[in-house]
Amino acid sequence: MKIGLVINHGFMTTAVTGMIDVFQMAQNTANRLGIAGAIQWQLIGVDSLSVSSGQGITFDCQRTLANVGHLDAVVFNGYQDTSDANLLAQADQLAGQLPNLLRLFLNCQYVVAGCNAVAVLGKLGLLDGKHVTSSWWLDKFFAQHCPRVTADTDQALVVDGKFITGGATLSFLSIACYLIEQAYGDELADYVSRFLLIERQPIVQSRYKFLAALPAHHDKVLKQVEQHVLSNLRHDLSLHKLAQMACVSERTLIRKFKKNLAMTPKQFIQQARIELCCRLLSQTDKTIEQIALSVGYQNSQALQKIFLQRQGQSMSAYRQARDDH
Repeated sequence: MKIGLVINHGFMTTAVTGMIDVFQMAQNTANRLGIAGAIQWQLIGVDSLSVSSGQGITFDCQRTLANVGHLDAVVFNGYQDTSDANLLAQADQLAGQLPNLLRLFLNCQYVVAGCNAVAVLGKLGLLDGKHVTSSWWLDKFFAQHCPRVTADTDQALVVDGKFITGGATLSFLSIACYLIEQAYGDELADYVSRFLLIERQPIVQSRYKFLAALPAHHDKVLKQVEQHVLSNLRHDLSLHKLAQMACVSERTLIRKFKKNLAMTPKQFIQQARIELCCRLLSQTDKTIEQIALSVGYQNSQALQKIFLQRQGQSMSAYRQARDDH
C-alpha cells in the first residue's frame, strides 16, 4: 500500500511521526513473520518540499501535491494551532491545490484525515455528504463552515466508503491500525496494536468532552441560562422553564445554544450532569442512586444508560478504575 502523508506548515509533529513509527513497526513485523503485504509511505508538501511543523521542526518531503504519483491512501493530519482563523487559513492555502487534491481523491483507495484536518477538508467542500468525525471541540466550526458535512464528534473513528476520519490528535493511532489491517490483514494489525498498546476498539470520544472547552461567546442571555443550569442540576431544567427564566421563546433559546455552542439545551444539560456524575463517582462514596438524585435523575437506571453511552463504560466500572489508581 502506497501512503502519502500530506503536511503543511504548522502540522502536529506527533501525528505524522507517530503514524510513521506505527507503519514501520508493521513492516518490520510483517517481514519477521513472513506475512505478505507492504506499506510504503512518503511525505507530501502542499506546495513546498520543506515544511516546518507546529513545533518548529523542519521536514523534507519527497513530493508536492502537484507532482505526486499514484497513491493507495492519502492522509491529512491535524495542525498545532487549533483556532478557527488558522483552520480557515489552511483551507485557503489548500484551495489553490484543489485540482491536484481531486485527482488524488479520484484515484486513491482511501482518503484519510484526522483531528482538525477533517475540518479543513470539510471547509473546502471535499467531504460534502459524508459522515465524519473530528476533534470534539470543533462542532461549532462544522456547523458554521461545513453545513453539508455530517460530523459526529462523539466517535473516534468513522469510515464512510473510502473516507476515513479520526477524532482528536492521538486518533492517528486508530487510523494507522485501520490502514495496517487493510494492507496486511487483521492478524498483523492485532499484533502491532498489542505490541504498541494501541486500543483497536474505537473509543467513545464523547467521554473526553467537557463544557469548559466550549467556544467562548458574549451572549448575555445564554450565559445566564448556562449559569442557572450549572447551579441547579438536581432540579427540573425543562426547556419551557429555562426559556421562561430567560424571557425568550423556546425556539430562540435553542437557536442561541446552537449558534454559540453547537449543541441544544438538552445536550448541554446532559453534558453538565455527566460531568458532575463523574466528579461524584471519583470524589465521593455516594451510591449510584444518591448520585442520580444529585444530578437530576429520579431513575438511576436512566442515568446509567446515558452514562454508558457517553462514557463508553458503566458507572461502576468508572468508579472501579478510580479505586484501582
